Amino acid sequence: MGRVFLDLLDKAEKKGVKLVFGLEAQGHIPTIEAIISRYNSRGNTDPFSNEDSVDMIYSRYVWEEIGKAIGWDPLAAALHYFQYLDEKRSHETSSK
Repeated sequence: MGRVFLDLLDKAEKKGVKLVFGLEAQGHIPTIEAIISRYNSRGNTDPFSNEDSVDMIYSRYVWEEIGKAIGWDPLAAALHYFQYLDEKRSHETSSK
């Protein structure tokens, strides 16, 4: 990390300000999952598929709403959320 950034962290710590990074650390996972669940509960169907519904976790529009709700870039939020899911599944698999 750059010296300027480390100095900023030191100043924040001295003033009692806690800086957290990441979806999980910032408490955004429940918000993301609620928005995805809301879209999935609408019964979205894909006219080009035989499947009953589409998982809206893959929809650009859902991530645009999520980005606005949590103050993140939509693509960054999606990438970090998929990484979170991958780590969560990996942990669940290894603990069995």
